[in-house]
Amino acid sequence: MRLLVSYPDKEKASNLSDYLTSEKILNDLDDDEGSWSVWIHDEDMLDSAKSILTDFESNPTDAKFLKAKLKADQIKNKIEKENKKFNRKIKDGRTVFNRNRNFSSGPVVMFFIFACVSIFFVQQTSEDRFLYDLAIASSPDNGLSEITQKFQLWRLFTPALMHADIIHIFFNCYWLFILGSMIEDRLSSRFLILFILGVAAFSNFAQYKLYGPQFLGFSGVNYAMFGFVWVMSRKDPLSGFFIPQSTVYLMLGFLLMGVIGIFPRIANGAHVGGLIIGVAAGWIRARLFPS
Repeated sequence: MRLLVSYPDKEKASNLSDYLTSEKILNDLDDDEGSWSVWIHDEDMLDSAKSILTDFESNPTDAKFLKAKLKADQIKNKIEKENKKFNRKIKDGRTVFNRNRNFSSGPVVMFFIFACVSIFFVQQTSEDRFLYDLAIASSPDNGLSEITQKFQLWRLFTPALMHADIIHIFFNCYWLFILGSMIEDRLSSRFLILFILGVAAFSNFAQYKLYGPQFLGFSGVNYAMFGFVWVMSRKDPLSGFFIPQSTVYLMLGFLLMGVIGIFPRIANGAHVGGLIIGVAAGWIRARLFPS
């Protein structure tokens, strides 16, 4: 910033500052030990500011200087709103994984966590028939006929809501909370629910085609949310999405170990399919709808 002028009279300095702002010459008005100083933000605008100062000095009571306050206030309010929006995104993006993060879990995240926990509880207390009703197909022989012919469309989504054991559901609900809350907070509940349903159908279908109907778990959706957040954090830095590099290594490392067979009974088709669609969705949104 560069000092333009100082006046002992606050009102006079304020009138000049307001007029400069109305002419889109950003400036600060500071109290400097009894005098009021006008500082110009952009040095490239200093010559224009000096020209206005010369005009102002010749007739500081001119109506154009006295009436500039309203327009200046409108410009200042607009700049303040833009700065708040920008700072909120940057702050959220850097602190999202910290203990004092300020994103919150929304209704969609809480609904799916509740659904997973409720179904898991029923799994522990019901007969196996219940699992067949929620699987993508009740048996390998049926193929997808229950979906295409009997219109049991829930089978495209409900495998994601079932879990094998307490560790399985704990980690899936944990990542649903972390990643899902971030997406719902940054974008909207509507976006998240459509994202989850679309990804669940895609990743479940991919797992079915590769390995058959015996699979369950929310991890395919979680990998899609991970891919989406990962790409958005890099392709659209102002979006507010952020994910530590250590988490990237963890997620990709676990995926690789599942694919090469270190972890048995892993839904690799759902994981890889979810990651692909999540990365694609993040790339498309960052490219077509940047922040």
